[in-house]
Amino acid sequence: MKKICNWFIHNASMQKKLIISYIILVSIPLCILGIHSFSAANQNLLDQTEVTMDNNLHRMCQEADAIFQRETDFTKYLAYNLEFRQTLEGNAYNGSAIAQSLNKTVEPVFWYFITSDENLKMIKIVTPNTASDIGSFLESAEPYEDTVWYKKHEKDFNICQNDNMISINSAIEVDLFGQVCAESIGTKHMSGSGGQIDFVRGACQSKGGKSFIAFASTTKGTISKICASLTPGAVCTTSKNDVDYVVTEYGIAHLRGQSLASRARQLISIAHPDFRDELMFEAKKRGIMI
Repeated sequence: MKKICNWFIHNASMQKKLIISYIILVSIPLCILGIHSFSAANQNLLDQTEVTMDNNLHRMCQEADAIFQRETDFTKYLAYNLEFRQTLEGNAYNGSAIAQSLNKTVEPVFWYFITSDENLKMIKIVTPNTASDIGSFLESAEPYEDTVWYKKHEKDFNICQNDNMISINSAIEVDLFGQVCAESIGTKHMSGSGGQIDFVRGACQSKGGKSFIAFASTTKGTISKICASLTPGAVCTTSKNDVDYVVTEYGIAHLRGQSLASRARQLISIAHPDFRDELMFEAKKRGIMI
């Protein structure tokens, strides 16, 4: 290194000194800066790609949830359509009768959506009451009898096989939409769900069956069990789409298939008289009723 320095100072020409100085002072720092910039840009690109992938995955999950919810809603319509259900039960293995029932009872609501929404075209309805596939979406349950999901829900099929099945369950509170909380007071856990939803659905799907949610209208005469909305943090045990009849000492509200306004009006009519004006005010304030 000493010899190189002596050569550079005493023997190197001016041109060589300028070239070497340029390399040391300009070119090498530029190379180092370029390598650093490339590394930083590459890392930034990886970070942006990761964020974009996370956002896309989140959006895809939301879209999938929305699709599944729509399919579930239409599946429930078929499950709770009385005439369609009676046709399945009364004409087991009669493909012609089942197809005619589908065309007559389901077409106005279901077929419109299944032909206009690509996300619903692959929906499948499985029933133990037909030996072969009917149309493009009604399938025999036989191929699915050993699957986990079928075994999980098979008890619902067993309950609904009993004609005129009646289920009676209780509630801690019910809101004006018809949502039932039977497990908690707000976030305070009080009980488990037990078999409430199984028997609610099973009774509703039973030929001539009915499901009742029955309770006293107040707690100790001071708190209404029918409320404008569930207490924050409360568990919704049975959804408004599953509830059939709600009963208090002041009467019966039949909620299945009713509009939100009709649900609220019926529930207010069976609430304790001391709370009806307040519930009516809240219903109008929230836009449930006019």
